[in-house]
Amino acid sequence: MFRRFRPAAGILLLGLCLAAPAEAHANLIRSIPAAGATLDVAPAALVLEFTEDLDPAFTRIELLGSDGVTVLPGPGMIDPAQPTILRLPIAGLAKGSYSAAWRVRSAEDGHTLSGSLPFGIGIAADPTSLLPALGEPDPAKAWPDPLDAAIRWLSLVFVALALGGLPFALFVWRPAAAEARRQELDIEAADRAMLRLLRRTVLFGCAGLIAVQLGFLVQQAALAAGHPLLHVEGHAVMALLQGRFGHLWLLRIALTVCLAALARGLSSAAGTDTRRWSLALVVGAAMVLTISLGGHGAALADGRGLAVAADWLHMMAMVAWLGGLPPLWAAIAASRRNPQHALPLQWLIPKYSAMAMLCVVLLAWTGILSYNRHVGQLNLLAATTYGRALTVKLALFALLLALGAINFLSLSRRLRQTDDALRARFGQTVAGEVVIGTLVLAAVGLMTAIAPSRAAWQAQAQSGGVERATSGDVELTLRVAPGLVGDNALALDVTDSRPAVSADGVQVLFRISAPGRADGPLQIEALAAPQSERADPSGAASESIEPQRFQAHGNFFTSPGTWRVEAILRRQGMNDVRQLFTPDILREPDATMPPGR
Repeated sequence: MFRRFRPAAGILLLGLCLAAPAEAHANLIRSIPAAGATLDVAPAALVLEFTEDLDPAFTRIELLGSDGVTVLPGPGMIDPAQPTILRLPIAGLAKGSYSAAWRVRSAEDGHTLSGSLPFGIGIAADPTSLLPALGEPDPAKAWPDPLDAAIRWLSLVFVALALGGLPFALFVWRPAAAEARRQELDIEAADRAMLRLLRRTVLFGCAGLIAVQLGFLVQQAALAAGHPLLHVEGHAVMALLQGRFGHLWLLRIALTVCLAALARGLSSAAGTDTRRWSLALVVGAAMVLTISLGGHGAALADGRGLAVAADWLHMMAMVAWLGGLPPLWAAIAASRRNPQHALPLQWLIPKYSAMAMLCVVLLAWTGILSYNRHVGQLNLLAATTYGRALTVKLALFALLLALGAINFLSLSRRLRQTDDALRARFGQTVAGEVVIGTLVLAAVGLMTAIAPSRAAWQAQAQSGGVERATSGDVELTLRVAPGLVGDNALALDVTDSRPAVSADGVQVLFRISAPGRADGPLQIEALAAPQSERADPSGAASESIEPQRFQAHGNFFTSPGTWRVEAILRRQGMNDVRQLFTPDILREPDATMPPGR
């Protein structure tokens, strides 16, 4: 079985060796003017360049004044010759501080991002708009919409159910049945039972996938339009269907319907005529390809074809392995109920193990490629939500391998025994694999709903540096935005859990020292952020004074390097809290590495 896959494995290995890292998600990479710039006169237009092509139906930009009032409502215009560029004419702006608020949707992977771009005409810009709202997670550690992640997970579960039985029938059941026939065993009853199970599983998976995808369409339209799910409008759904996402979605639904139609006509799984089974597998593989074409790999600017192919192989291997577990468990259960009329496990289990081993090899190699493309640095595994989800997935994958090793190396050696306790242990380990496999798919669903680590860290770097520290019962977070030489916003987010803390008599000071200089530190007082910026993210009223934000902005950092910022928190009747931070101030943006601390 493995010989026929050697050429493909060699090509895949070569591709993995040649693969280069790349980014994904429509992140802002450059702009005119630059964030925080102070200009003498306004340019002819705001120009924002992103890493991916933009969806014109759900991309907009508007210009706000220093008071937050809309000056130019947009929505801006995507450059037809270069759809990664968004423009908004702004010639003739009066002297003042402005902020461009943008919201874009990637035409490649369908994810929506938003941000702001502060600049000044004749006066310094106010960089505080680069700061995330108090209580809002950093881009690298943001969680996806729970419904989005749940729908993606359910889609993967139904794909595995709809498609997993087909490779099981072709590469496990059929050769094992042929072995049993050579031994002149009667397996007709077992074959009929397996055919009924596989038909029902494919049909159930197809029906579930169509239902979940209908919900996915509405949910994605709501996310793209920025509306609550229950208030999404029909024109948003129609606009989504007219783009790349909609074309892939319609093709996915059509292929799923074709797969269900083919499943109704499937004949004996152990028969010699495998044409309908093979055709169904091809249709199912094409359906999986529509998912890969809308995933993170399709959004890469470099090596897109290889990334999509690797993602498709990864999903197919996962579907074949995990989707083959339910029919395998059913075959083991049938062997326990009536061993005389079941397919002997000593031929069935080794065939499944051979297929699973090939799937493991494909999953490992394509997983390495995905890691190289979307993570690439060990620091990002802990620093990003995507990296943490990947770590959980790898841990669950290791558990699956352990259970598979128990089946293959220990229990399968005693398959010729007719011990019912042995069959029971097999059933238990396979059932455990089904549960863990479902959790693996949940981790994958989460990963597909959020930005990959590289892209997430790039987005976080655009909002400046972040450092966290704890001093007793006080948690402090220093934010420096944009973290470049020139005008910056300094914000200290304070969570004070000390007993009898009072909201009155609080003061925050920053003492800023330049690198390599012996002169005294610059001391400034930070002001409490406006109430709107200190509101509870849920919108509910609260009597608690925590958390709080104190901020200041100005030209504090005049040269690149590692600066010293001592934050001093003073509350009436309590001891001062002092914490030293060491932000790295850059001359140009650098989104390559997370902090080592």
